[in-house]
Amino acid sequence: MESADSFDVDSLRARVDFLRQTQNVDGGWGYFPGRQSWLEPTAWAALALHSQGDTSSTKAWRLIKTWQQADGSCRPCAAVALPNWTAALAITLGTIYRDETAVQRGVDYLLNLLGEDSKMLFRIAKFLSPGSVDREPKFQGWPWKPGCTSWIEPTAHSITALRLAGKMVRDTGIETRARSAQSMILHMRCKDGGWNYGANVALGTPLESFPETTALALVGLVGRNDVGDAVRYTEGLRAANQSPLATAWLTIALRLHGKPVRSDEKTMVGQDTLLTALEVLGSPEGNWRLLA
Repeated sequence: MESADSFDVDSLRARVDFLRQTQNVDGGWGYFPGRQSWLEPTAWAALALHSQGDTSSTKAWRLIKTWQQADGSCRPCAAVALPNWTAALAITLGTIYRDETAVQRGVDYLLNLLGEDSKMLFRIAKFLSPGSVDREPKFQGWPWKPGCTSWIEPTAHSITALRLAGKMVRDTGIETRARSAQSMILHMRCKDGGWNYGANVALGTPLESFPETTALALVGLVGRNDVGDAVRYTEGLRAANQSPLATAWLTIALRLHGKPVRSDEKTMVGQDTLLTALEVLGSPEGNWRLLA
């Protein structure tokens, strides 16, 4: 009988080989083989391959370090200077390599970055017309890029980055900000039990949640002991027929909350670098533990 945590070894090996073979000369990965390197697939591939017996992950970290700016923000790729949410991924990878300078610089950036929904104008709107604003300004999440409102995915990744960084650098603001961001995630939970991308209602209408975003929210809630119902809801999602990307994130989220996950049937390796990296990361012996 198949165990709840079994995994096809050949499928895992094929995915690891795919990542090794598709790394770009600069040390990064594109979203698909042969494309320009981007920070998001590079960070996840580097985490997935860390300690796999080669230098792929180290080369990736060296590249990402060149994308970190003096203020701790990061360009998402060599060709785009505008910083975005991937600064959180750079911090997470920096903690794996114990790069205190890069991690501290990134932490300073995240602690100073607010979504527009936490700033004074939004607070005034909430005070003048409470029913017209679905968000709670006192909870501080993170935006996709500076100048935007907070969303679930960048907030979840930023919480993870700060939680891991807190094991390396001393900053009294880390715990307070992470706790506030977790409160924001809980506040934005949809009526059906999961999470939408950035709101739970629109024009007074409850919004439906999405499996991938629900998984990411649960990743951001690691460490809390009051999310048992959300974990059970996520287990139900994982048992249903989901997209490969949603399945990968649901698997990682449940493993981080200590839940066994039955691996899928043997599947072919596709050409999606990000998906492949997440599948390797979430395998039973994968590096999902580095996010705990």
